[in-house]
Amino acid sequence: MTPQNVVGAIVKHHVAALGGDVLTETYVPPGSNRVTDIVDKVRRIKPDVILNTINGDNTIHFFRGLRAAGVTPESAPTMSFRISETELQSMNNSAMMVGDFTEWNYFQCIGAPAVSADVGDVRRLIDRQRLPSPKRAVYIGKDTRHTWTVVNIGRICSDGRFDIEWSSAKPVPPVHCPDCRTQEVWDVFLAGLYTGWGNLWTRPKT
Repeated sequence: MTPQNVVGAIVKHHVAALGGDVLTETYVPPGSNRVTDIVDKVRRIKPDVILNTINGDNTIHFFRGLRAAGVTPESAPTMSFRISETELQSMNNSAMMVGDFTEWNYFQCIGAPAVSADVGDVRRLIDRQRLPSPKRAVYIGKDTRHTWTVVNIGRICSDGRFDIEWSSAKPVPPVHCPDCRTQEVWDVFLAGLYTGWGNLWTRPKT
């Protein structure tokens, strides 16, 4: 999983390129439910939109905090990453997230093409670097072996499903080194995170 700080660096670049401003940036250690400081910042600065990279159980604590502080999708919609129907249904009170947005490569409402279980078919498809899947066709990069995938943005509905608001329609190639920095600068940035976290790829709990 990509460290939140790396995602944050990429997000800040694209927000600036679109003429926006990142008003604050705060991270929650894995496994921590301490979101009070983040919610207080959001309430004070009143952003137009919230970009949420929190994963797992922390997500529901974050949304509970937002709603308790009076922050709603109408006042400041939240755009989350990596939340699908499965994650949404695992949250005991996902109704509080209705109207917010999430990005994922597949939502159940999209449907799925027929997929062959024949081993010979699968091997031939691998040779062509193209595989069918519930996420539509998945392409494997010949040089990096990274997957190309469709990008979708959905709005959370009251029935626990999503309305698709935007889709790339075609698989998007992965970018190994985002062009907002050179690879050398990224290498230094990542090395700094790694050593600063005690030679770990996740921020230690504090």
